[in-house]
Amino acid sequence: RATSKIWVAAQDALIIIDPRDCQSSITGGSNDRCSGIRYLAGPRWLSVHEKILQIAPLKLSPTERARGRVSEALAVLSDAGVSVLTTELWTLGEKASWMEGQIKRHDRYGMTSDCALTTFGDVETCMKRSSDNDGLWTSLTVAAEAFRYAVTGDESARKAAWHYFSALERLLNVTGRKGLPARSVVKKGEPVPPERIWYNSSTMPSWVWKSDTSSDEITGHIFAYTLMHDLVAEAPEEVSKVRRMTDDVVGEIARNGYNLIDVTGEPTTWGHWGPEFLNHNRTWSDQRGLNSMQIIAYLTSALNMTGNTAYLKNLRTLAAEYGYDQNLVNLKVLCPDDDNFSDDQLTFLPYFTYFWNARKKAPLPQAAARVYDAHFRMSIRRTWNAVGPQKSSLWGTMYMAIMKEYPKGEEEAGDHGKEPGSRLLRDIKWNLETWPLELTNYPVNNSRRLDVVFNPELDRFARSHVAGMRILPANERSQFRWNTNPFELDGGNGHADYDPAAWLLPYWMGRYFSILATNNE
Repeated sequence: RATSKIWVAAQDALIIIDPRDCQSSITGGSNDRCSGIRYLAGPRWLSVHEKILQIAPLKLSPTERARGRVSEALAVLSDAGVSVLTTELWTLGEKASWMEGQIKRHDRYGMTSDCALTTFGDVETCMKRSSDNDGLWTSLTVAAEAFRYAVTGDESARKAAWHYFSALERLLNVTGRKGLPARSVVKKGEPVPPERIWYNSSTMPSWVWKSDTSSDEITGHIFAYTLMHDLVAEAPEEVSKVRRMTDDVVGEIARNGYNLIDVTGEPTTWGHWGPEFLNHNRTWSDQRGLNSMQIIAYLTSALNMTGNTAYLKNLRTLAAEYGYDQNLVNLKVLCPDDDNFSDDQLTFLPYFTYFWNARKKAPLPQAAARVYDAHFRMSIRRTWNAVGPQKSSLWGTMYMAIMKEYPKGEEEAGDHGKEPGSRLLRDIKWNLETWPLELTNYPVNNSRRLDVVFNPELDRFARSHVAGMRILPANERSQFRWNTNPFELDGGNGHADYDPAAWLLPYWMGRYFSILATNNE
């Protein structure tokens, strides 16, 4: 029947064709979002060595039908055994509860940690490990818990936010240098990863810390500090702590010519936001708009928290004397062979941090907004036209929240912003709905699919035909964080497991801004 799904067994994959979705595409539906074809292949879905032998629908019991949870079930017989696939009906609220339960195995001394799996696909064999960006990943967890607390008032969310925030505080205090957070820490006596230089802490002797902190870490820290200050910190000592940490980080950067100074007394490799690098160093031209947006966000956040007018003076000087307001306009690099998807994360976190502070009605944030708002709006509209096709739930939620604050008409921003209440919302939900429950990077091989159109352009690693022209559902690809290319077709090895903050943050942010409905949706 035209309203029934068609299940087709390929050699080692299962293809689901839904004529209703195909019809909606023909009659004006979003063809790149919902092509009517699902492709289930690889160990995330099936146990197959070389070929599928038979597929058969399974009859649901009267109890299952009465509960309405499972809508269909299918048995897949292959040369490796039998796989049973069920379609279950979950709300996003139920999925959020599931995701919340996945955080614990990634908790390494309060930091959100990578998980190496010693056994293929087995999360019970998780070995938590240090990474270059422990501060950034932990910041996203802090932000997610801050929004969860603001939405629900749940004390467990407040405790979780402070638990992970305490790790950010440790990263800041362990270096012994004011305003310099470490990339990561390990306890003394634990194996130290070989990359970069590690130091024994002079202020916290039981810890060893990783140096050469990057803009990624500072961007994450200030994003998290901002939300903790406004959504979670309640007692005077809590507010004072977050304010002091922000003032230390941003103040030291400003006092050192907009550079992040390492324990060596020299700037870190990627800790540059000053005009001598952004405006006058050709090798930094890609970071001109990006790092301009970052330092503007940092200064605006520090201004809002501390009330120190020196930060407003910094903001005005960077615009009036160095054109940082104009630097924002062409922030997003559009050349395919120079498109760094990690920079999208380092763009939208500062976009949101600036917006969060500049929208406040107090005199100082409003003074900052008068300097930068016009160019900020031009910047985010241009960036959105480039990243909208990624159908990211986080970028979409941030963009929708920001554009809702502007006067009527401002939200009509390019091809992917003309229907903020319909198409964009559908894309946000679609990304959240199709994000896999299992956060293991099972191998995927989509480049062999006949429904994939390759992108012929060279990417930043001089590769071609490794990405598709349209976004596949999240549970058909291998993307678990927002710093990777969502168009990439192949990847994964089944030996890494990722934390759920990439899902939880857009969900709870969407709930906070009433972009997503209540738990029952």
